[in-house]
Amino acid sequence: MERKMIGVTLRDRKRAEWVREQTGVKDIIVEIKKKKWTWAGHVTRQQDNRWSLRVTDWIPREGKHVRVRQKIRWADEIKKFAGITWQQKAQDRVD
Repeated sequence: MERKMIGVTLRDRKRAEWVREQTGVKDIIVEIKKKKWTWAGHVTRQQDNRWSLRVTDWIPREGKHVRVRQKIRWADEIKKFAGITWQQKAQDRVD
């Protein structure tokens, strides 16, 4: 769609980054990741016992066992990239 906006085809051999630069359209994956990190820091810095803070560490109770891949929780994905102390780092943020 972005290529169509500026009249470039695949035969022109222009990279996707170049096309995105020309159109000014933001990469949705990058934007989603930024929003996720922003939200994680915001939730972690909350002082009271809000539901958004509680569900960050929530572990769903086990029901009937089915052989499937283990579900990755939202906080697990953040721990993978930021380390185990990501919540402390968010608390120590300097504005």
